[in-house]
Amino acid sequence: MNFFQTLVVPFLVFWLIFFVAISVLVEFAQNYLYDETTPNAGFKVLLASALLAVVQTWARTSFETMFTSDFPWTVLQAIIWFVLFTLILRFHPVHALAVSLGAMIFLTGMSGLAYNSLSRRAAGGSAVQKREVSKPLRKSIGSNLPVAQATKEEGSSSEEKAETPTSAKP
Repeated sequence: MNFFQTLVVPFLVFWLIFFVAISVLVEFAQNYLYDETTPNAGFKVLLASALLAVVQTWARTSFETMFTSDFPWTVLQAIIWFVLFTLILRFHPVHALAVSLGAMIFLTGMSGLAYNSLSRRAAGGSAVQKREVSKPLRKSIGSNLPVAQATKEEGSSSEEKAETPTSAKP
């Protein structure tokens, strides 16, 4: 059961995400760039996405660590993505570089987020972390000041009221 949860389930999640995204990406990018897709594009996408899912299952790249502690794995994955897009999916090297790097950054991060979300729910955790409401550190300045009550004097002008101080009644 442990082997199934640590390797098979992540591989299947990554493969599904990569297959769908790369098949759409290859279809549109090759139609745009070359006016046609390569023959047997579906089988090529199936093979490339399976290989990329194996690499993602092994490296477990996520947005949190992609450009910090796991940067060497990110560089290795970028090279693998470029090679697969060039040799298997048949993009020209310049196009493969642009398409594969953009897809790699987006898809590895999103697939990592998807798997982490699914694994937390399976473990009984919540997808959304609940936080306690924090109390304010300071109080409002105006809440501690005594309130002066204005007295109404009938028949006096407003200028006289401004000159005479008002006192608070106890």
